[in-house]
Amino acid sequence: IEHPLQKIKIPQSALSVNKTKKIMRPKIVAQRIVAHVLNPYDRIVIMASYDPEGLLTLDTVMNVILKTNKFTYEYILGILNSRFAEWFYYWFVYNRAVRTMDLDAYYMGKLPIKEINSENQAIAEQIEKLVSQILQIKAQDPNANTQELERQIDQLVYQLYKLTPEEIELIERKLKQN
Repeated sequence: IEHPLQKIKIPQSALSVNKTKKIMRPKIVAQRIVAHVLNPYDRIVIMASYDPEGLLTLDTVMNVILKTNKFTYEYILGILNSRFAEWFYYWFVYNRAVRTMDLDAYYMGKLPIKEINSENQAIAEQIEKLVSQILQIKAQDPNANTQELERQIDQLVYQLYKLTPEEIELIERKLKQN
């Protein structure tokens, strides 16, 4: 007995092999729906990691593939997961929203990324080094505590963006108050 669904076939024209191949390479993978967290303070959390293997990831994640060699994945990942980015997105992109915050290409592009130059290259290299350390530690033990390394990255990102002590305090205080 033939089932009626056996006759249904996906036409080749509906399949996008090229799109699949484009994302099956090293990339940053970020949770597409941004997490709103209340404890210990009201904020959003950007959850992103590096995929060096080029796994096939679709739908529930945002795949970030760099189109330039000006930046490394570690550099972008350090900024993206920083408290600065968390604060920037929460206040200026999502306007303190708490529901349905989609981190798609449009919103991802709103985060200002500092160009690397001779003045800030050492800071960028330190960020990359710390991100690499975190990735290695987490590869060995996903539950490892990397908060101190993350704190160091936050401080470097503040330096990178030349934030004043008052601006840093505003970010730190706003993250804790809201």
